[in-house]
Amino acid sequence: MADQAGIDIAIKDKEGLTVNVPVKTLNETITLISSGKPNEEKKLIEEAKQTPVTSLLKEVETQVERVSLSRGKEVPVQFSCNKLKIDREIQIDLSSILMHMVRNAIDHGIESPDERANAGKEPIGLIKIDLEKDNEKITLHFKDDGRGG
Repeated sequence: MADQAGIDIAIKDKEGLTVNVPVKTLNETITLISSGKPNEEKKLIEEAKQTPVTSLLKEVETQVERVSLSRGKEVPVQFSCNKLKIDREIQIDLSSILMHMVRNAIDHGIESPDERANAGKEPIGLIKIDLEKDNEKITLHFKDDGRGG
């Protein structure tokens, strides 16, 4: 019944990270383990480790807002990767990379509203982030419309 209801089970790893795994996926994995089909089992387990990037995007958006306001700048962020799912461990690493890039763009790339106006730009800056996943490869495209852009 839990399969049809779409219920997830929260599983914690040894580092304390939680992954929500659908009951259906766990049941299918158990069945594959019992039948001795390791390749299919591995595929299901890998799929279960995938998590949507939406929480990462919200975290980045919050950071952009916080840092830009503290620097006296208005800098919205645009994403084009909302439905992407990636491995939870990769998402943690990607989070710190993106946070560093966001701070650098706001601190060193995007000018103050006055500097932007003097350069003939809109007073509001912009950061664009796009993530693409192709099999095991994740490509990050990061762009701001600051000094070099």
